[in-house]
Parts: sequence; structure tokens; C-alpha cells
Amino acid sequence: MSGGLLIASMTVAGFVCAVLAVALVVGLRRGRVPVLTGAATVLLLLGTAGTALEVGPATVAAAPWFAAYPVLMATYPDGSFVPRWSGAPAGLWAGLTVWFVATGSRVADEPWWVWLVFLTLFPTLGFQVYRYRRRLSTAERERVRWVVLGGIAEFAGFAVVFAVFGDPGDGDPLALAAANIAVLPIPVALVLGLLTPRALDVDSLLRSTVTVVVAGVVLAIVFGVALPAMGGWPAAAVLAGSTIPVALGARRTAHWLVHGRLVSPTHAARDLQARLDQITPVDDVAGVIVDQVRDSIRAVAVHLTDRGEVVASAEPFPVTWHGAQIATLWVAPRRSETALTNHDRATVAALLARAAPALRGSQALVELAEARADVLRGREEERKRLRRDLHDDLAPTLASLGLGVSAMLTLAPPDATELRRVAERVQHGIREAIDQTRRLAHGLRPAILDDHGLVEALRQRAASLGSAGIEVRLTDEVLSPVPAAVELAALLIAQEALANVARHSRARHCRIALVSHRAGVHLTIDDDGVGIDGGATHGLGLVSMRERAAELGGRTTITSPPHGGTRVSVALPAPTEAS
Repeated sequence: MSGGLLIASMTVAGFVCAVLAVALVVGLRRGRVPVLTGAATVLLLLGTAGTALEVGPATVAAAPWFAAYPVLMATYPDGSFVPRWSGAPAGLWAGLTVWFVATGSRVADEPWWVWLVFLTLFPTLGFQVYRYRRRLSTAERERVRWVVLGGIAEFAGFAVVFAVFGDPGDGDPLALAAANIAVLPIPVALVLGLLTPRALDVDSLLRSTVTVVVAGVVLAIVFGVALPAMGGWPAAAVLAGSTIPVALGARRTAHWLVHGRLVSPTHAARDLQARLDQITPVDDVAGVIVDQVRDSIRAVAVHLTDRGEVVASAEPFPVTWHGAQIATLWVAPRRSETALTNHDRATVAALLARAAPALRGSQALVELAEARADVLRGREEERKRLRRDLHDDLAPTLASLGLGVSAMLTLAPPDATELRRVAERVQHGIREAIDQTRRLAHGLRPAILDDHGLVEALRQRAASLGSAGIEVRLTDEVLSPVPAAVELAALLIAQEALANVARHSRARHCRIALVSHRAGVHLTIDDDGVGIDGGATHGLGLVSMRERAAELGGRTTITSPPHGGTRVSVALPAPTEAS
């Protein structure tokens, strides 16, 4: 029975390696595998298959494996020798292989042989470490992780073989059969890494494998120490109590080994949620999201854009809410990578799942504010038109009618008492209508804005400071027309700011600067008074100034500069031209 299992295991191992070799040859012919690395891997597979199937003398069957291994280590995964002199140990090992075969393995009995082999093979491990840290792209690192995964799986397999069956070198058929199967993970991982490195998520497989191996080793040590000291049942209880903390520690260890200091997607999403919970929807939600993505994967650059924008050298991630794309997140890899890894993409996906609702809420508030600003701008433009119509059309028409009635009274016969009485009533009504029209026109909008413009309106408002003994200087740079709503908001904010200067500042000088361009209006009012303390920044007048600007999507900033006094800075956008 044991002999049959041994033969079966040898057959399976040899058959698997042969199939892998054929698949790799097909990949070489199609140009999907680097030639030198692929050829070395084929030789290694053939050597493993020949040894497992006992094809010819054992020394000759194993020769391809010994010759191919150093070449593979020096050229994997891109097919070039890096550093260039790494070909020297590979060539030396090829010579040693020929010597080994030519002497029928007798040279291996020399005491210096083991040291020569060690000194020849040890640098090849350093080549892989150097390439992984300095020269490989992200895709090539994924291929290397396949080999690491195979190595760990093979180590774990042989550990189980030794623990269950003992040393295979002792000749036990069961131990030899298990060893034949345990040797397969590295050949399989090599071929998968070369042919289809992204067929499976190697990072997840590697992380899970490391977790299982670390947890198994630690629990085995715990049980091995507790069993002789405490006996069977107490040792089993200790093992059961240690399982959960050991598993958690093993998972963290595996994450650190595979991903370094990068946080897990779950922790990154929790951190983002905590940051979003500390802000309001009117704050910079997009900035918080961008910062969290950058911090979580240490990306070089992260941008959140509208759907139509494109950012070069970055990978796009659509931000969707209820099936609709609301934005695009562009993420550039960190400096140590040439592209985003699977872990990076999983982290970004977890972050966007939490970010999308907050971002949509922020966008909805922005859209609401913009809609309100559009309504206010439209309302002021309509008021401006109505005032113009009342002042320029209706008022002159009523005045003309009044003149006509006056002429009628002049031409009426002296004895036409009733006609005169009616005409006087009409004349009185026309005068009242004219007065009402003027009141309506004045109530719709300050007349000075339409008659003389914003600059003159500011100059007249500033003249009131002269009576308070404050010297005022006004500078203006009006490069484009100002919309009616922006004109009114700027004037009302300036009125409140100048009133505060007169009442509270004890200033001697005040400067008003107005700049108007296509993007909007910027108004600054500075004084050299006593300044403003923190508690005074929430007064009703100051709040109203901020609200007037916010209604139009603008901002009012009130500060006390280092040199003293108070500065009111107003920025009002002007998306449409004045009519």
C-alpha cells in the first residue's frame, strides 16, 4: 500500500511538472514569457519531473534543475541579469553541475563541496532582494510574490511532512510520497507568476498563507510547551484560549509582511468615516476624501474631478451614487511603485464606498446654494429692469398725462364747473400715481446704483465717515460690468462695514478697494483702529455681511491684521454679465 502511494505521488509530481513545462513552452512561443527566464524555468521543471519519475540516473535527471536554478534566480522575472555581474555565479554553477554529473556525484563527497555550493548559491538570493526593492515594476513584483507564496507553501508542506511522517530521507514510503507532493508549490507558483500573474489576487493569497503558517507555527509551539508542563486537557484549554489572539496577531503580521505600513482597507474606511463625522456638509468634504486616500496608500497625487476631466499619470476611479457617476477620483501610485497594487485599489474602493454619500450630500448643498444664488441674481436683475421701466417709461407717461390734464383745465370754459372738478381729481390721482411710482422704484433698488454705479455709491456712503473725522481713500478697478445682485450685495456689505468703522473702530484712516473683473467682485475695507476681538466676530451686523455674500456663493472674511485695525474682505462671484 505504501509503495503504491509512493509511485502514485511520483507520477503525479512528474506529470504536473511536465504539464507546467509544456504550458511554459507555449507561453515562450507566444512571446508572453521572457526567453531566458522561461527557458531556465522549463529546465527546472524538467529536472523536477525527471527526478520524480526516476528517468535515468538520479544524477543526470537532477542536472537540469541544478543548472537552471541560479539562472532563474538571477533573471526572474524580466529575463535580464540584474545586476549584470549576476551572470557570473550562474555560469560558475553551470560548471559545477557539469563537474557533478561527470564525476557521478562523487565530487559532492568532498568536504569543501558544501561550502562551494553555499558560496555560489547564496548571492542569488541577494539578487532577488535587490531587484524587488530597486528595479522591478509593480507587475513584476506581483510575479515575485507568486514565487514567495510558493516558497512559503512548500516550507509549510515539508514542515507537515516532517511533523507527521518524519524525515523522508529515512526511506519511509509515506514520507517520500508526501514529500513528492510538497515539492510542487514552487513550480506551480513559478509558472503562474510568468504566465498569468493576475489570474488570482496573489496579495490576498500570500496574506492568507502567511496568516495560516504563522498562526500554525505559534499554536504548535504553545501546545508543545504546554503539553509536557500541564498535561493533555489543560494544554488543550491553553491552545483553545490562544487561538483567537494568535490568529489576530498572525493576520496583522501577514498584513505587515505583504503590505508594509499601509493600513488595511477596513481601517482606512473607518478613519475616513471618523474624519467625515467631525465636519459639516458645507466644509471641504472633497478635500477630506483626497487627504484620506493620499494618506492611506501614500499616493504621490490624488485629484477629485468632474467626470469630463482627465489627469495624466493617474488611474481613474468613478465615484458613483445610486448608479450615477458624480465624480472621478484620480490616483497616482506612490514613489516606490509604477502602478497601483491590488491592495491600493481595494483600499480606494473601500474609501469611495464611504465617501460617495458624503460627497453627494456636499454637492447637493453646493447645487442648492448655486440655485439660490441664481434666483437672487435673477430677482435683482428683474428688479433692476422694473425700476428702469418705472423710472424711464411709466413715470414720464404719467407726467405727460398730468400735463395734458393741466392743459385741459387751462382750456376749459370758466363756467364748466363739473368738468373742472373731474379734471382736478384726475390731476390729483396722477400726482399720487407719480409719487407711488417713485416710491416703488426706490424700494426695488437704491437709485444711486442705476443712476451713478457702484463706485459712486461707495463714494457717497464713505462720505459719511468724513463727519466722524475719519479720512477715507477709495480706489477702484472696474474691468467689467457688475451684475445687479452683486452690486447690491457689495453696497449693503460696505454700508455695514463703514458703519462699524464709524461706531466702534476709533480709526483715523480707512481705505476702500474695489476690483471688478469677469470672475466677480473683490471688495476690501481696511481701517487703522483698535481692531476686533474674537467675541465680536459673531455680531448681528457681521453675520449679515457673511450671509449676504454666502447667498451669492461668495465669502466675507473679517480679520485683524498684525499691524492693527480691522480688514473686511469680500469676494462675490459674477457668473453672468449685468444686463
